Parts: sequence; structure tokens; C-alpha cells
Amino acid sequence: MKELLATISKREWAYVLFFSLAVVVIVTFPYIFAYFNVPPGTVYNGLHSLSPGDPPIYFSYINQVKTGDYLFEDYFTSENQEIGFFNISWLIVGLFAKIFIFTPALAFHVFRILLIPALIVVSYLLIAYFFKETNQRKFTLIILALSSGLGFYFAPLAEISQYYFHSTDLWVAESNLFLTMYQSPHFIMSYIMMFLIILLILLSFDHNKFRYSIIAGILALIYFNFHPFYFLTIFLILSLYLLALFIQNKKIGWQKVSHVAIIFVISLPSIFYHIWLIKTVPVLYTRATQNIVVLDSLWIIILGYGLLWLFSGFTIYKLIKSNKYDEKKLFLVAWLAAILLLVVIPTQFQSRFLQSLIFPLAVLACTPLYLLYKKLNNKLLAVVLFLLLIAPTNLFVIAKDIYYFSNGNSNFYLPDEKVEAWRWLDQYIPDKGVVLAPLFDSLFIPAYADQKVYAAHEIETLYFKNNKKILNQWFYLSKVSCEQKDSFLERNKINYVIFNKKENDIGQCRLKEIYNQENISIYQFVGN
Repeated sequence: MKELLATISKREWAYVLFFSLAVVVIVTFPYIFAYFNVPPGTVYNGLHSLSPGDPPIYFSYINQVKTGDYLFEDYFTSENQEIGFFNISWLIVGLFAKIFIFTPALAFHVFRILLIPALIVVSYLLIAYFFKETNQRKFTLIILALSSGLGFYFAPLAEISQYYFHSTDLWVAESNLFLTMYQSPHFIMSYIMMFLIILLILLSFDHNKFRYSIIAGILALIYFNFHPFYFLTIFLILSLYLLALFIQNKKIGWQKVSHVAIIFVISLPSIFYHIWLIKTVPVLYTRATQNIVVLDSLWIIILGYGLLWLFSGFTIYKLIKSNKYDEKKLFLVAWLAAILLLVVIPTQFQSRFLQSLIFPLAVLACTPLYLLYKKLNNKLLAVVLFLLLIAPTNLFVIAKDIYYFSNGNSNFYLPDEKVEAWRWLDQYIPDKGVVLAPLFDSLFIPAYADQKVYAAHEIETLYFKNNKKILNQWFYLSKVSCEQKDSFLERNKINYVIFNKKENDIGQCRLKEIYNQENISIYQFVGN
């Protein structure tokens, strides 16, 4: 590591610092705009249009830590959970919120901002491993951190074909670094850990020093605690790379194999832990079976990375044609091949495996892109072409959010009276229970109150489609009898029911009003 650090000058580090601050400003401005553009009588909920259903889950984890629970539960389903699960990434963010007395949403975004420079630094270290020339390193960092695909140009076809609309750079936050830095601290942590582990693996190969592989193994042990599916990513990359070296050299590189074995053995307990959890906790098993994030077609991945495919393909073609197999480039090709293999194999985690695909694509593409940039000899034209052809979807995502925020879109602003009611529930109801509330409200209640909800999220809520139907088409209809409501509440062990408007027909239902404002009421189910 010292040798690698010695190749990076102070001027380079100054550039990295300046670039980090610029990225922080870009990916934070929409949130600040949203906060200062709050419609009267509302509170900004901390979301934006990219995967808005997921951050409330993370807010609930942060809130659980703030209330003193360091083993997490799924608060978006009413089923009993005998054993909590340990997740080091959200424990860290939760402790951060607890120490600084931040709300979950504020802690989420402050921690996200703090992690961005760390990701840029680690990314630059990994880039420096592959490139010696300073200007090419800087150029590659821009491509890696800011590039997207061509999904923006196909977004208007959403009305005609949902197939085109699902270009990965429009909805898979972890598919590139820009969306990752815009979305969530745990995705940023994930990239940092993956890049560090891979860098240490490469250094262990080059110098045959076991301290690198041991440190990489410890990091992998931590990493697989919160993102276990990337166990497959890292070890498939290494397996394909070692296989390629075996084919090229006609012998097994036992030194490299030993380093990989060390990392594998050290990190394995985290995988065993997740297997044990799924087998032991029925709620986590059922939730895992519902966690389906598949990709419709290879075309949406091609669109999601756009011209990077073309330029990286050119580099690979030149590599094959030259018949000179540089081991560093061979590793990048193995990395690229491993990700492609994982995303085309029909599993339920296909889109998850897109994480880190941007790195080999960007690094392989940057050799021809850098040559093209020097031939252009026109910085303004280069910037325009970059924005139009390499990073258009990122601009679209930012512009779309600013448009929504400027129009006070109700998906991003919560009425003050609802937030006050949820906070009252947290302050005056000390015992944990299950809350029945309208679907959209249920998504945010666990972030404000230490209470579970009956239904809120298509993955986190067990049997979500059925529960959603009960909420939207059955329970809140006035024609439903008290006897039916009481039976349902008792059967599902629901403790509290929230009505957004004054319920005029409670009748003989076993519901006791415990909170009332003009447009929102909370009832306690008193049971038998």
C-alpha cells in the first residue's frame, strides 16, 4: 500500500478533495432545495424519486437504534419475530443519530454526505493501481463517478413500452457511483468495502504479503454482514481471474490461491450467520423469498451503461488482438465477466449484482475515451459531449427531482398533523405494538414511532399484495361491520388503528379513541 500511495502526489490529493466537494454539492443540492421548498403545513420526508419506498425502511432501522434496540426487526409486518438480526451498517448510522440527536432522515443524509469523500478517495486509490499517468487517473475518476447510461433518452417511451423505461440507470441506485452517492449511505459503504477488499486482494497478489489478505478477509467479514450476496461477486471475480491465469500460464498460481483461501475462510462466518437467520426466523425467511429484483432483459443493462460498453469493448478487442495479456487488464475483464454472468443467471437478486459493474467498464473505457479527449483538444466541447452522451441520465434524475420538489409533490411532503400524531404515539405509548394505518402513512410511522405497522412495503411486508388489498379495499370501507373489523384486528394482533379523517361510524367496535385532532384520530383496540 505504501508503494501505491507514494505514486500519488499532493496535487492529486488536492484534486481528489476538490472533486469530492463538488460531487457532494451536486448530489446534495436537490435535498436542500426540497427542504427549503416545503409547502405550508408539511414536512419534507427526506426522499426523492429514485426508489422512494426503500429509505423509510432504513429510517426505521435508525430509529430502532435510537430507542436502544441494537438487533433489528422488520417493522413493516405484523408477524412476531423472536430473534432480531445484526446489521453493522445501520447500527453505525443509528448510533451516529443517537449521539448527535438527529432525526433518522437527517442522520441518513448527513452520514451519506460524510461517506462520499471516503468513496472518492478509495475509488482513486483503486484507479491509481491500474493507471500510472496522473491525468489519466483524474480523467478516469470523472468517468467513474459521474457516468450513467442512455436511459434518459428512452424514458419518454414509458407510456409505450415499460421495457425501455426500466433502463438500469433510471431505477437501480447501486448500478453506478453517481446514483449510489445520491441515494443511500449503506450503498456507499458497500462500494467502499468492495473496492478496498479488491485493492487489498490485488496488493496481496503482487507482493505476496499475507497481511493484505488477512485485512481483506476481516473487511469481507464485516461487509458480508450487511450485504451477503456480494460474497458471490467477489469470489466469482477471483475465480474467473485465477482460471484465466491458469489457462494463460498452464499452471496453478498457488500463492494467489492461498490468499483467496484466507479471505474466504475469514469471511465465511457472516454467510453462515445469514443462513442461520433465514432458517431460524420464519419472518426473515419469507421476506427473503419476496426480495425479488430481477432484470427484464440484457438490453436494459446495455442502455443503463450506454457508450461505456462501446469503448470498453474496443479496449478488450485491442487486448485480444495484441495477444499481450496484461494481468491488470485481465483482472478487469474477469471482473466484467463475473458481473455479467451473475446478472444473466436467473436468480432473484439480478439487479443487486450490478453493483461495481461500473468500475471495470469505466476503467476499460477510459483508455480510448482519454485518447479521444486529447484529440478533441477542446474542453468545452468535451464537457458538452460528456453531458449528452456519457452522463445524461444523472442530469435527468436531478432535474426530475427538482421539478417534483418545486411543485410540492405530495409523495415527498408529509402533513404536519400526521407527523405530530406519529410522534405522540411514540412519546405517550411506551409499549411496542402493531399499527394499522393507510398504506402511504404506514411507510413512515416506524421512522417516527417505535411501533410496527400492518402493511407498507412490497418486500418488507409479508404477503404484501393480500394485506394491501385488505387495507385499500376492505377495512377502511364504512360498510364493513364492527364484528368483522374486531375479528380482523384480534386475529392480526393489531393494537392501534389510525384514521386520517374523523370516523363517524365506530359503532360498537372495540376501539377506544386515545388521540384526536381535526383530521386524524388514533384508536386503541381493547380486545375482549
